[in-house]
Amino acid sequence: MKLSAPDLQSIIIFIILLVGIILLLVIGGKMSKRKTTYSGKASKKKYSRWVFHRLAHNSGLSKNLIKVLDSLIKKYKIREPFLLFSNNRLLDQLVNKAMYTINNNLKLTIEQKENMTNSLFQIKQIIDHKAKKSLGITSSHLLRSGQSLLFVFADGVQIRSKILKNIKKNLSCILPQSGVSDNSRWKKNTKLKVLFWRQNDSGYMFLTKVVGFGKHEEQKTVEITHSSSLKRNQQRNAKRRVLNRKCFYYPIEVFNFTKGRKTKKKAVVQYNLRHLGSVIDICAGGCSINTKNVLEKSKYLKMEFKVNTAEELSIYGRVRRISKSEDNNYIMHIIFTNISKHNKNQVYSYVYNYV
Repeated sequence: MKLSAPDLQSIIIFIILLVGIILLLVIGGKMSKRKTTYSGKASKKKYSRWVFHRLAHNSGLSKNLIKVLDSLIKKYKIREPFLLFSNNRLLDQLVNKAMYTINNNLKLTIEQKENMTNSLFQIKQIIDHKAKKSLGITSSHLLRSGQSLLFVFADGVQIRSKILKNIKKNLSCILPQSGVSDNSRWKKNTKLKVLFWRQNDSGYMFLTKVVGFGKHEEQKTVEITHSSSLKRNQQRNAKRRVLNRKCFYYPIEVFNFTKGRKTKKKAVVQYNLRHLGSVIDICAGGCSINTKNVLEKSKYLKMEFKVNTAEELSIYGRVRRISKSEDNNYIMHIIFTNISKHNKNQVYSYVYNYV
């Protein structure tokens, strides 16, 4: 049977189209394979161990802590390790997983568990501190209503206040009751030093002056100028958390004992001079105690209090500075001088809210 000319032409066209489609599929497959191979190589290059170690070193991590972090990345198969330096949630998840593994490892001794847990918290604290440095502010225009302030006058008198309104020209603050009766303090153009603590950040200071007075919802106000030169105080390197737990503390006396030609110093805890106070907030390096019975600056003391467990912690410290509290008591700012790894881990667990 012979095919007509139109039928033969149709078959030829169909064959040509079929060959073309097959060629396109083959070429497309090869291109896709090349692209996949290239993207695979590119994704592998995204994580450079050397670059990661460099970044970890610049963040303040020691060689030993970098080694610990590196092993955690491999063990828990972290896909984007570089995010650990900027993503707080990812870092928390990694620390939680590692802590769970450590606590449930029956082969480890208590000392080994404490050492490994302490390394985890050190990594967390150092990375947090590095990230916190980039959160600072330089202008009072960024302060929120309700921010507590401490006014310091030229003669050293300190008066507490709060921001009621932050407007373009100035800050409108509560005129303290102590200042109402002392009108001589609140004159226009009076120069002030203002101190404040920004939550989850640091302490700040700036210079300003009184530009007027007003009223906001029946509350008398003092108006002060803005500042674009806020000075950040780095005295708190570690994250703090409010505690508000009672504590007992004992002063420590240092005595000199002479034996022959040698003189030795011995620290003796004065247990008969026990005082009651309240730990306002705490971090891995120190705490603040509200009390009526204040010790002298640089005095050593022993403290006993609880954090998030029924266990009572015994920690030694030194009074770094003293300030006045709003309830007419005193606040002793303590730096820890002697704290066991176990107790430090308990404090870390509370501050970072790890269970």
